[in-house]
Amino acid sequence: MDRVRPPHARPGRDRWHGARLHLEPARRRPRRTRRRADGLRDGPRRHAAEGDRRGPRCRGSRWRAPTGPTRDGERRDDADPDRHGPGQSRDPTDRGPLRRRSVAAPRRPAGRPGRRTRRPRRTSVVRMGLPRGRRSDPHRDRRPGLRDAFDRHHRPGHGHERRRPMKSMNPIRRTMRGLKRLGTLAIALGVAAVPTTAVQAQQQIDAEVPIAFNRFYDYEAMGERLAELAAAHPELCTLASIGKSEQGRDMWLLTINNPETGGDRSKPGMWIDGNVHGNEIQAAETVLYTAWYLLEGYDEVEAIRKLVDENAFYLLPMVNPDGRAGWFRDPGTPHSNRTGLRPTDNDFDGLLDEDGPDDLNGDGFIGRMWRKDPNGTHKRSERDPRMFERVPAVPGPDGRIMRGQWSMAGSEGIDNDGDGRINEDGQGGYDMNRNWPSDWQPNHVQRGAGTHPFSYPETRCVGDFIRAHPNIAAGQSYHNTGGMILRGPGAPYESGSYPRADLAVYDALGNAGEEMLPHYDYMIIHSELYPVHGGFVNWLAEGLGVISFTNELWTDRRILQDGGGGPAGEDGRMRWEDRVLFGQTFSDWTEVEHPEYGTVLVGGGDKWSSRTPPPFMLEEEAHRNFAFTMFHAGEMPRLRGHDVVVKDLGNDLWQVDLEIANDALIPSRTAHMRSKGIGRPDLLVFEPSDGTELRLAGPVANRFAPTFAPAKHRPERLLVEGGVPSRGIATFRYVLESDGPPSGMFRYSAEKASDISIPLEVAAE
Repeated sequence: MDRVRPPHARPGRDRWHGARLHLEPARRRPRRTRRRADGLRDGPRRHAAEGDRRGPRCRGSRWRAPTGPTRDGERRDDADPDRHGPGQSRDPTDRGPLRRRSVAAPRRPAGRPGRRTRRPRRTSVVRMGLPRGRRSDPHRDRRPGLRDAFDRHHRPGHGHERRRPMKSMNPIRRTMRGLKRLGTLAIALGVAAVPTTAVQAQQQIDAEVPIAFNRFYDYEAMGERLAELAAAHPELCTLASIGKSEQGRDMWLLTINNPETGGDRSKPGMWIDGNVHGNEIQAAETVLYTAWYLLEGYDEVEAIRKLVDENAFYLLPMVNPDGRAGWFRDPGTPHSNRTGLRPTDNDFDGLLDEDGPDDLNGDGFIGRMWRKDPNGTHKRSERDPRMFERVPAVPGPDGRIMRGQWSMAGSEGIDNDGDGRINEDGQGGYDMNRNWPSDWQPNHVQRGAGTHPFSYPETRCVGDFIRAHPNIAAGQSYHNTGGMILRGPGAPYESGSYPRADLAVYDALGNAGEEMLPHYDYMIIHSELYPVHGGFVNWLAEGLGVISFTNELWTDRRILQDGGGGPAGEDGRMRWEDRVLFGQTFSDWTEVEHPEYGTVLVGGGDKWSSRTPPPFMLEEEAHRNFAFTMFHAGEMPRLRGHDVVVKDLGNDLWQVDLEIANDALIPSRTAHMRSKGIGRPDLLVFEPSDGTELRLAGPVANRFAPTFAPAKHRPERLLVEGGVPSRGIATFRYVLESDGPPSGMFRYSAEKASDISIPLEVAAE
């Protein structure tokens, strides 16, 4: 496997900023650099106008019409197909306003080419202990004389390699050429016989716990896999139950952290969960894959080691363990059962769970029912009798309205409670993804929302854990289906909870996700999917200020495509299932005597036929989404000391300007946290050494500002409401009194970033 570089080390993309970062003036940036930096600062203005659902998006993308209310992750059949390629060809996160600048030749002030700048009387610049960064060289791996296969100046078929017309060949020359090819073949076979240990080591992880990701695991098997990982890596992870589900199943949470680099709550944390809805099963496998790769790749992949050393990960594969257990155990469809399994009166007749689906043909699945109808809407397809085609209600050649012979009778089942309806009150009925505090609405507005936020045992356990871990700076929730990277808000009136600065971070991450995940689209929940009240990622973002996404795993665009790039329709899907899956996901139509409808046809796609990837495609789907989530994790706040500038003011007074830099996209406090007062402000403490006294302290726009506003109370403990911005710098000014060069220690702490300590040590002249 090729070495995975962290985002800051990828050639030609992100830059690793070292000990000195400078804001490059906009007037001196090249045009393209200026546009890229402005893109991060201002975002693509998807929120430009209230209620404008056709706001401009990133370059290369197009507006998509809302798809209307459907199940989570499903799009309407009449929706326009989404594009297939990524939204842009460059790294959308490489737009940061920070650019390194050479300090060897300082720029002169504009308009004064010949005037020398007057130096301060005594100034000492203290550089931090971290090594200075370097620009990533996109050509550092190139060698003189070698051309890359995709070099735009070297195209196959041109120049000396273009094909020439065939000529007759001398028989002796032909024989010699054949012998030469035999020799080349012998050499190739000899090379192939060399042991491939080194090659294999580059392409796969030598795992202590081998887990197959070409299959799905039920609740019990998933718990066993988690226990095996925890037992094999006790130095990096702990497995614990954070509570019980409605039916008493454990909710297993895996905490991954390297205690040698600090406790998990002392680092930025990322929450990752899945399987909130019982039928969205591949979400749990994706979280399991995340845990497996982080633990097994720690000793082999440098980027993974860095992520685990610097951050903490909280992984809950099964938010809805009852729903997952029921999905594997009971007959069902791809869409059931998504809810929690608390008995619920869904049809308001005073009875609980009394009329669910019935497996009439005994195949273990809940299919569709078709009944004969002389005025029907469909007919059997002549191309493939497994399919039913809609008959348009228009006049035919004889002038009469055309009719079909079949009508849909609903999903497989009977009227168990005698109310004239079928399958209207199955198991459960509450939706865990509508039970969170932000924009929670009662059941008559948002079905499944419960009596109040956190009214379900599963959501209460998750909520208690997250609120007890304020270090969580990023969130990822896996659902299915549709190939989407979703962010809030879930309702248009919550757009104010997403300030412009935060949207720039969301857009940079989401646009990168479109590049990393084929056929996925970065979308806004309420305007490009459907309204959601009380959603989980909405609570993380709007209630806690955490940058979070929902990924709707899998999309049918990954299977058979037509010439135009869109889904190939039912015909193409049936061909794909027959040729690739060998017809395993289709149950043949069988006649069944129905107590209400008489003879009906029962069958169709089973519960594996949609929403979940085929097992052989599961690992790629899991890995790509894991990679996007790790990209997100790598952009959690990374603080460091940037510069300390000490100036002698005379009369034993000293001015100290301290700069704290954030090398990541996510700020230490999001703009929403700052505006709503969420969480504890960042704290900057100065501990003076003996002989040094603090007189004034406060934030300053930059170290060149002539004045600043000192704190009125306790200047040794500065509360930093704004935190350290995205890929930016926060500057603080201190006025100290000391007979000689001052000394002491600065300590900066943030809820969502690791604490840093910066010594103040100035060598006496």
